Amino acid sequence: MVRTDGRPTIAWSDSAEVVDRQLDGGSGSDILVDHCGSLVLLRPLTDGGSEFLTEHAPDDAQWLGRALAIEPRYLQGWIEAMIYLFIPFE
Repeated sequence: MVRTDGRPTIAWSDSAEVVDRQLDGGSGSDILVDHCGSLVLLRPLTDGGSEFLTEHAPDDAQWLGRALAIEPRYLQGWIEAMIYLFIPFE
């Protein structure tokens, strides 16, 4: 889904195949939620997604490369924040 209003879109996956496709630019999403079991990676797929994560991540955030690493217990809060900010899911 491509947005024209400047707000990022996100995609969800816990499948390595889907993650690879998303990282190769397969959907037009800005952020990929990659559930890895004991942690969740919020992977920016575009500059807009990267800016969104950087702006909303706490100062003590853990980054793995460009991906924001969070514990699964915090995922609901991130999703609620994204919904509140009107970010559509694909």
